[in-house]
Amino acid sequence: MTLQDETGFCDVVFKPAVYNEHRATLNNSKFLRVHGKLQKAENAKEQGAFVVSINASQVFALPVANIKVSAFL
Repeated sequence: MTLQDETGFCDVVFKPAVYNEHRATLNNSKFLRVHGKLQKAENAKEQGAFVVSINASQVFALPVANIKVSAFL
């Protein structure tokens, strides 16, 4: 899964047991909070570029009512 925020993209890796435990949340939520180990590896194709990923251990749904949205102009 790939998540995006104001700072860029992050790949999220789910091991089968974690995915199965949180399947309903992953399939039914528009906004997620992911807990896990953050990993940063240098991209082999571009020197100085990095790939950021999270090895997920827990996933939580964020209710849309609690999301603060602001426009950047």
